Amino acid sequence: MRVLDITLQCHDLAAAGDFYKHTLDLPLLEWNTGTVSFAVGGSLLTFTKASGRSRPFYHFAINIPANLFGEAVDWLAARTSLLRDNDGRERFHFDWMNADAVYFEDPAGNIGELIARHGAIEHNQPPFGPQHLLEISEVGLPVADVPRAFELLSSQFALEAYIPASRNFGAPGDAHGMFILVKKGRGWLPDGRGSAIHPLQATIEGPHTARYQFPEEEYVIEQRYG
Repeated sequence: MRVLDITLQCHDLAAAGDFYKHTLDLPLLEWNTGTVSFAVGGSLLTFTKASGRSRPFYHFAINIPANLFGEAVDWLAARTSLLRDNDGRERFHFDWMNADAVYFEDPAGNIGELIARHGAIEHNQPPFGPQHLLEISEVGLPVADVPRAFELLSSQFALEAYIPASRNFGAPGDAHGMFILVKKGRGWLPDGRGSAIHPLQATIEGPHTARYQFPEEEYVIEQRYG
């Protein structure tokens, strides 16, 4: 699965735009009064102005070359504060998917992640820079019913089970792109902040054209043939 673009709502477009343009040095594609968009490797990251006093936040992850994880941590830490868990850890290894990750928080409150998937993502030459942010690989979707959402996404978009669904967690997709389904309120890594449902749009690449709008959550998922 390839994530072509995600659109997230944001209470402070100016601050978010400044962070991704000047702090992370992402290529700016569009910036107007209601929208700011950036290229993240082969994906598009877009923020739109949230209505009223809403302060939505999301979780998403970006794939990076596995051989440059250490350099990526240093690069990110030189630009913004790294998120830690309750034990003070800043680097996280996941045995079950052979990956290492580091987290940050942007000015809109989103939890971003750089993840190196060993054995799945190509190696690149140092030094690490924005050009090594390869693609958006995880899109967090808090839902009321994880197994039901998992089945809906799998059937609508012909997605495999990267992480089989349990009552509280599951991930349809693959190493290049997946939806992280969590039970609403379940804490996000690394600091345990409770997940919440906020409007989100995502476009993925797949074997056929499809569109699905979650009946209870404000999520719209589209698939383009490619």
